[in-house]
Amino acid sequence: MSDDAVEERTVVPYDFRDPSRITPDRQSRLEIAHEQLADAVERWVRGQVRAPFDLVLGSISQTTYRQFLSSLPDVGATYVYHRREATADSVALSIEPNLAFHLLERMAGGTPLKDPPSRALTKLETAVVQLFTDRVMSEVDYVWGDSATLDLQFSRFESVRELIEAAEVDEDLMLVVLQCTVGETSGTIQYALPLRLIERFLDAEQDQRAQLRQRLAPDGPVESDKATRLMRQANVTVQA
Repeated sequence: MSDDAVEERTVVPYDFRDPSRITPDRQSRLEIAHEQLADAVERWVRGQVRAPFDLVLGSISQTTYRQFLSSLPDVGATYVYHRREATADSVALSIEPNLAFHLLERMAGGTPLKDPPSRALTKLETAVVQLFTDRVMSEVDYVWGDSATLDLQFSRFESVRELIEAAEVDEDLMLVVLQCTVGETSGTIQYALPLRLIERFLDAEQDQRAQLRQRLAPDGPVESDKATRLMRQANVTVQA
């Protein structure tokens, strides 16, 4: 095998003080679910705009809200959704500005943009792109339906990252990055979900492991004492 055929791998330092809660098993399950999410949104958009549109899963990782904010441009397009039953629980969906304008033109029936404007979306433009983000969030609801009752609804749009305020600065998040292509323009769409909203999913694997350890554990002192009493009570003749 040639060196060119060897896939390059990135070594990620392990933080023993704050280990990731997204284990390999959880990672695999999340990737399958979000690949299906991307396929569902892709089919919906293609049916709406009748134009080339591709959406694939880029990555899923654990991060903090501070790191998520630092990855966003100063002026962008972030849609904040909150749980219907708990408005303080928010999920942020961010679209790269250039991608948002290209998506806007296609959804409005226009032609591809050559030079997208370097400004924030207007209220009308925000409303048009929200048709897309609402669809993405409905699929997010579907993905987490068995593990967390999110029931997300639109809260507000923010173009300035410092005003998003979707979580505490150092709160742990799960960040899902989707790679999107509209015509000849590519960019990322990402949503940030606080880990505390999916505790049921995160704890399920830990509970299963604990139950497995309990089943496989050797007999404890109580069982040992019981076995000793039974042996003493048995009428067994021992011959040398």
